[in-house]
Amino acid sequence: RRGLLLIAALGIYALLFETIAVKTGLPYGNFGYGGLLGPKLFDAAPATVLIAWTPLVLGILAVLQTIKPLWKQALLATLGLVVTDMVLDPAAVHIGFWSWTMPGLYYGVPIVNFVGWTISGGIAVCAIIYARRRFNWPPIPAMLGWNLLAILFLWTMVNLFAGQLIPAILGFVVCGVL
Repeated sequence: RRGLLLIAALGIYALLFETIAVKTGLPYGNFGYGGLLGPKLFDAAPATVLIAWTPLVLGILAVLQTIKPLWKQALLATLGLVVTDMVLDPAAVHIGFWSWTMPGLYYGVPIVNFVGWTISGGIAVCAIIYARRRFNWPPIPAMLGWNLLAILFLWTMVNLFAGQLIPAILGFVVCGVL
């Protein structure tokens, strides 16, 4: 039950963050979703956001959950999410999942987007680390780390076939580290 509650809470958190971002431009910059990811909730973010972001957060925490002290785990997990986004976003922009009003130099992704990922990812990571410690939750299943690897490999290959070499190389490096 706690696991399902955590997954639901992370999904709702992601949907709220994305909805605010689409409506205001904060913290990711002015962007919008294309129609490829399904119907939009609140005329902003597709419902698929409820399940797309959560495996990234839980996956990076599954990989890093033994890191001590906890501040170091939070820092590395947040950095890991930003690096994951540096692989994912260029591929998703290439496919047409989303785009920015003023595209950035990094394959159409503006730098402010990565600042936004630092904020949204950092909040989620710290909340989960705090809750795990406060409520003595069991370890995050290692399978979620493998799930993160599969997601990263998929987006790495999209970048490779799109000729986007920097995110492809970054993806291969991260997959190797994982």
